[in-house]
Amino acid sequence: FLRGLSRPCVDNTLLNKISLNEKHIGVRNAMSSLASDSSGFAQRTVYSMKGSSTGRLTVTGGPNILTMKSTARKSLKSRFKDGQMVQIDLTAAEPTIALNIAGKDSPDDVYSYIAEEVLNNQVSRDAAKLIVLCALYGQSPKRLQESLPSTVSARSVINKCRDYFDVNYLEKTLSKQQLLKSLRNAVGRPLFLGLDEKRLLISYYLQSSAAELSILLFSEFCDKLRNSGFNFVPIYIIHDALIIDCSPELYKALLEKDIISLCIGDWRFNAKATNVS
Repeated sequence: FLRGLSRPCVDNTLLNKISLNEKHIGVRNAMSSLASDSSGFAQRTVYSMKGSSTGRLTVTGGPNILTMKSTARKSLKSRFKDGQMVQIDLTAAEPTIALNIAGKDSPDDVYSYIAEEVLNNQVSRDAAKLIVLCALYGQSPKRLQESLPSTVSARSVINKCRDYFDVNYLEKTLSKQQLLKSLRNAVGRPLFLGLDEKRLLISYYLQSSAAELSILLFSEFCDKLRNSGFNFVPIYIIHDALIIDCSPELYKALLEKDIISLCIGDWRFNAKATNVS
């Protein structure tokens, strides 16, 4: 799927205008690598899945869209008449993986559900997002407490979230795999952590799983779009986001949906489409 991603069409005039608004020469130089040649297309980005221990993508050739400032994407233009560049973002990918492992369906909005149902409307959605990070990755409740109402105990809400995600089960499962030297992410990639790094087990596992599941989910998604007869060209994967060049019919179909459902096996993930160009 990564090798099948296409070169983007780029508006060099707009790219130069965006670049001139940047103060740092390094940012401008990175953007300049996105410029199109005489054909109107930029150089192809070449990805690697072995540049990091978790499987998180790196770029080995062409424009480094993974680290390039996001404003540069506005210079991408469609090859279709009246088409648009659209970005599909997975929402709450890592918490969704944790819920799937716990055998629970993922709500349409994980953080709103936790704020309203798990924590009984004691906190805002933004606060719920911070609480989930603490619950899954073991961050200190002391700093979290500063972001919560004085009537809400950080330790208490973290424990409720840990119960909701069944974090104890996940910790025990990963610890056992680590001891047996059989630790792998959700799609089977071997993971290597020292026994003195147990506190990183869940974050390492979820980040690695999300990095590779994103690619598989987007590949399946594109197959379904093709089978439905839509005209489009996949351009970039940017971690847990996909950028595609869409015909007007597909553009309208994607943008009118509040939630796009992506599936792999019996695991379901939610995504949202936004206009890039």
